[in-house]
Formats: sequence, structure tokens, C-alpha cells
Amino acid sequence: AEGLYRRALEGGESQLGAQHPDTLVWVHNLADLLYKQGKLEEAEELFRRALTGREGQLGPVHPDTLGSVRGLAILLEVKGSVAEAGQLYLRELRGLEELHGPEHEKTRAGRRNLERFQRQHGPID
Repeated sequence: AEGLYRRALEGGESQLGAQHPDTLVWVHNLADLLYKQGKLEEAEELFRRALTGREGQLGPVHPDTLGSVRGLAILLEVKGSVAEAGQLYLRELRGLEELHGPEHEKTRAGRRNLERFQRQHGPID
């Protein structure tokens, strides 16, 4: 699967450009696959690339951008970078509230993620 993801990403970069929203989907998806394989350093680089690109192309509150926020938060929590992870979980929740409102199913899921994080790691500064 990794080889296919990399080929798809290369094709997107060459045909659409590195910052095209469709290319950034492949960046994010490859990051997620690498995370699941335990290749955390490369996954982090790609999650950050996807997040930066999506912020620039789609805005900070777009669902795809918030997906990259969550992906990076999960990875950083696993790596032990809890301060940054906590800020990202909080950012995701605020974005979901703005996008969907406080009682939407996705907002409630984001709130549960943040609450779980705070139970395990304490309050966010």
C-alpha cells in the first residue's frame, strides 16, 4: 500500500502541483499510513505538510484542514509532545464548533477527544 500511495502522491505533485487540494489528500493519507506503520518521523513531516497546505488552500476551518489537525494531534500525543498535541485537539474542537455548531455529532466527537486527552494528560495550558 505504501508504494501505491507514494506513486499516487508523485502523480498528484507532477500533474496538479504540490499544493493542490487533491495532492494534499494524498499527503495526508500517506502520513496516516506511515503513522499506522510506526514511521512516526516521516508521518509527522507529512502531516505538517498537509496541514500547512490545507490551511493555505482551504482555510483553517475546512473539514480537511481539521482532519489534518486531528491527525497531527494524535501522532504528537503518541510521540509524547503533549503540549502541542493538546493545543491541536483544542484547535480542532474550536474549528468544529465554528463549522458545525456546538451540538453536531462531529463537534461532540471532537469534545470527547479533548476530554479524553485532558483526563490522561491534564489541562491544556
